[in-house]
Amino acid sequence: ACGVAARTCGVLVLLLLVAEGVMGFIAGRGFVELHRQWEENVTTCVLSKQRLRSGDHWCSAGQGLLRNPANMTPSMWFPACTSTYLVEELHEFNHANDWKHVIFPSRVGQAGQR
Repeated sequence: ACGVAARTCGVLVLLLLVAEGVMGFIAGRGFVELHRQWEENVTTCVLSKQRLRSGDHWCSAGQGLLRNPANMTPSMWFPACTSTYLVEELHEFNHANDWKHVIFPSRVGQAGQR
């Protein structure tokens, strides 16, 4: 009787762990995809209507010009409550100060990026 109860308890715990893993995978993936849609691209590419309809919100490596302090302000998204002075001041600051593109070497990515 104790052996049957222990096996039943073990099976239930295993089923619970599997269910949690499946739900975590589904919910986690959905959370990451939802979050990813709100991130800005690092390039100034424009996605086609077809790509946007398919849920794609990202430019692939090498599409569009790389954003930098000299060209990023006009294409940046700011919340509606942001002061227009902040946008102007950021633009002026970026043009008044020197900047340097910094590269951190890494392994080659799947899209050929370095």
